[in-house]
Amino acid sequence: VADLQALFPQAKLLRMDNDTTRGKTGHLSILTAFGNKEADILVGTQMIAKGHDFGNVTFVGILDADMSLYIGDYHSVERTFQLVTQVAGRAGRDKIPGRVVLQSYSPKHYVFYFASTYDYEGFYRKEINTREVTEFPPFRKIVRILVLSDTEGEAFDYVKRVLSACRQIANEYPQCISRLQGMRAPISRMDNKFRFQVIMRLTPERQDEICARLYEVAMQYKTPRISVFFEQNPQNMA
Repeated sequence: VADLQALFPQAKLLRMDNDTTRGKTGHLSILTAFGNKEADILVGTQMIAKGHDFGNVTFVGILDADMSLYIGDYHSVERTFQLVTQVAGRAGRDKIPGRVVLQSYSPKHYVFYFASTYDYEGFYRKEINTREVTEFPPFRKIVRILVLSDTEGEAFDYVKRVLSACRQIANEYPQCISRLQGMRAPISRMDNKFRFQVIMRLTPERQDEICARLYEVAMQYKTPRISVFFEQNPQNMA
């Protein structure tokens, strides 16, 4: 915000993020002020991307547009496409044409090609083909057993036991279970909890039967001092 103010000293700026919208009416008051042209520039986080119709917006800039591509989640490309098209859609909604500029460290990534032309069908075809080749949903089901513990050793011991039991189940269904792994979660510690996971992919055949067995294993080794989450196609893989 300070840099923008230095570049455009005559412009009036509004900021919209978690700090400026804490009050009950903070969110609405900022949007109302901007809609009433009480400011020239609105700077904010992703919360300004959705559902706002400002006819006087002619320029949109997106910083670190590819940040969500690198979070180790199979939804990441889809979410990046949604975010870029939503934010870009804020510009040029009235009679005056709009312009969109985005910052990216991977400008040749296909997500930006399809987003720049609002090619939803083209993006779908590319993304669904990628998921089929890489064995992600909807072609495979991802099962994750996530454990949280105050102590790293206890979480690690749980994962070792569960992974061993899951391998036995995988041997019974060799054509149905693949990519079975035990590891630290991508965010290995949160809220003073150590986080480990067992993760695998299932073919459509006998999914319900296999999931029931895996759930039994996950609960069998749970102790009162740890938290266990059995997730199917989790929306957040962190």
